[in-house]
Amino acid sequence: MMVEGEYRVTEIGFLVGFSSSSYFAKCFQKQFGMLPTEFLKKIKEAPSSATK
Repeated sequence: MMVEGEYRVTEIGFLVGFSSSSYFAKCFQKQFGMLPTEFLKKIKEAPSSATK
């Protein structure tokens, strides 16, 4: 969903079942080692490396 760019990070959090955007960001960071905004920045810099 983030890669497609159709929704904002906060909207994605709510769509996948989180009631708090900050908690979504915290869980995302724990799972992927970076905040959702950092992930999006990496996608824009090098699209193929961020999804690996």
